[in-house]
Amino acid sequence: MKEIDIIELDFLTRITKTMEARHMTASALARKANMSHSGVFRALSGTVGLSFERAYQLADALGLEFYPMLRMKESPAAPETPEAPAPARPRPPRRARRASAAQPQGR
Repeated sequence: MKEIDIIELDFLTRITKTMEARHMTASALARKANMSHSGVFRALSGTVGLSFERAYQLADALGLEFYPMLRMKESPAAPETPEAPAPARPRPPRRARRASAAQPQGR
């Protein structure tokens, strides 16, 4: 099974469990999501792939937030990121350097 199929299955499982918890039928979800009855059934059964738009409509109709998140994949051999170097000490303005060089040293 491809990773995308696992993600879609997880999404549909969450939709189905929410429907069950609210005692909502697929027909009621279709009306609330402004989708066709057959479209909801095909989506819930996995007969057709879900577009972002359909996934959003289903989640929104159930009052769920639909916000796909992207994150970096973990790599077993990923090197640690080096620490950032300490910021450089600011140099005084050029005129100030000349003036301090012209002053006599405490003799």
